[in-house]
Amino acid sequence: MAAVLSQGSPVRFELADASTWADPWPMYRSLRDDMVHGVVVPQDKPDHDYYVLSRHADIWAAARDHETFSSALGLTVNYGEL
Repeated sequence: MAAVLSQGSPVRFELADASTWADPWPMYRSLRDDMVHGVVVPQDKPDHDYYVLSRHADIWAAARDHETFSSALGLTVNYGEL
């Protein structure tokens, strides 16, 4: 998933990639700057795309609206060896 920082420089991060967590600060900045992040997974798993909410108010609202926001079909991130 590509995200854009406020300075305009693109930052790419994958939540299931160990290198993202080795230096998470660019990802954190991007998550703060953008309200909602859509993550598209590889083509071999097209039904596993997901969204990341990173702002407190958005998480608060989503947690209280279980009909719209649900993980009933399971979590889509496989952290593997992380």
